[in-house]
Amino acid sequence: MHVRFNRGGNRTVNHALHLIAVTQVRGDGEGAAYFARQLTAGKTKTEALRLLRRRISDRVHRDLLADQADLDQPLNPLPPTPMSLAA
Repeated sequence: MHVRFNRGGNRTVNHALHLIAVTQVRGDGEGAAYFARQLTAGKTKTEALRLLRRRISDRVHRDLLADQADLDQPLNPLPPTPMSLAA
Protein backbone atom coordinates (compact mmCIF):
# COMPACT_ATOMS: atom_id res chain seq x y z
CA MET A 1 0.00 0.00 0.00
CA HIS A 2 1.41 3.38 -0.99
CA VAL A 3 0.90 6.22 1.47
CA ARG A 4 1.07 9.73 0.09
CA PHE A 5 3.44 11.85 2.11
CA ASN A 6 2.31 15.40 2.76
CA ARG A 7 5.42 17.52 2.47
CA GLY A 8 3.57 20.50 3.87
CA GLY A 9 3.46 21.53 7.45
CA ASN A 10 6.31 22.62 9.65
CA ARG A 11 9.47 21.68 7.75
CA THR A 12 11.68 22.30 10.78
CA VAL A 13 9.68 19.85 12.89
CA ASN A 14 9.58 17.31 10.05
CA HIS A 15 13.36 17.57 9.70
CA ALA A 16 13.85 17.13 13.46
CA LEU A 17 11.60 14.05 13.48
CA HIS A 18 13.57 12.59 10.57
CA LEU A 19 16.89 13.13 12.37
CA ILE A 20 15.50 11.53 15.53
CA ALA A 21 14.23 8.53 13.56
CA VAL A 22 17.50 8.00 11.67
CA THR A 23 19.49 8.31 14.90
CA GLN A 24 17.24 5.76 16.62
CA VAL A 25 17.59 3.31 13.72
CA ARG A 26 21.38 3.53 13.99
CA GLY A 27 21.26 2.82 17.71
CA ASP A 28 20.24 -0.27 19.61
CA GLY A 29 17.06 0.81 21.36
CA GLU A 30 13.30 0.90 20.93
CA GLY A 31 13.45 2.72 17.59
CA ALA A 32 15.85 0.22 16.04
CA ALA A 33 13.74 -2.70 17.28
CA TYR A 34 10.56 -1.15 15.89
CA PHE A 35 12.29 -0.49 12.54
CA ALA A 36 13.52 -4.10 12.40
CA ARG A 37 10.01 -5.41 13.19
CA GLN A 38 8.57 -3.35 10.35
CA LEU A 39 11.19 -4.70 7.93
CA THR A 40 10.39 -8.25 9.09
CA ALA A 41 6.71 -7.53 8.46
CA GLY A 42 7.53 -6.83 4.81
CA LYS A 43 7.75 -3.05 4.82
CA THR A 44 10.39 -1.29 2.73
CA LYS A 45 13.06 0.77 4.50
CA THR A 46 11.28 3.97 3.44
CA GLU A 47 7.93 2.75 4.79
CA ALA A 48 9.50 1.53 8.03
CA LEU A 49 11.23 4.88 8.55
CA ARG A 50 7.96 6.73 7.85
CA LEU A 51 6.18 4.56 10.42
CA LEU A 52 8.92 5.22 12.97
CA ARG A 53 8.67 8.98 12.36
CA ARG A 54 4.92 8.78 12.88
CA ARG A 55 5.39 6.80 16.09
CA ILE A 56 7.88 9.39 17.36
CA SER A 57 5.56 12.29 16.45
CA ASP A 58 2.66 10.57 18.25
CA ARG A 59 4.83 10.20 21.36
CA VAL A 60 5.95 13.84 21.22
CA HIS A 61 2.34 15.00 20.78
CA ARG A 62 1.16 12.87 23.72
CA ASP A 63 3.95 14.29 25.91
CA LEU A 64 3.12 17.86 24.88
CA LEU A 65 -0.54 17.30 25.80
CA ALA A 66 0.49 15.87 29.17
CA ASP A 67 2.73 18.89 29.83
CA GLN A 68 -0.12 21.25 28.94
CA ALA A 69 -2.47 19.36 31.26
CA ASP A 70 0.08 19.79 34.06
CA LEU A 71 0.23 23.53 33.37
CA ASP A 72 -3.56 23.78 33.42
CA GLN A 73 -3.70 22.35 36.94
CA PRO A 74 -3.94 25.03 39.64
CA LEU A 75 -0.84 25.39 41.75
CA ASN A 76 -1.13 24.20 45.32
CA PRO A 77 -1.09 27.19 47.65
CA LEU A 78 1.68 27.35 50.21
CA PRO A 79 0.77 25.89 53.58
CA PRO A 80 -0.06 28.50 56.20
CA THR A 81 2.88 29.84 58.17
CA PRO A 82 2.78 30.27 61.93
CA MET A 83 2.73 34.05 61.44
CA SER A 84 -0.36 33.94 59.23
CA LEU A 85 -2.17 31.69 61.73
CA ALA A 86 -1.54 34.17 64.54
CA ALA A 87 -3.11 37.05 62.62
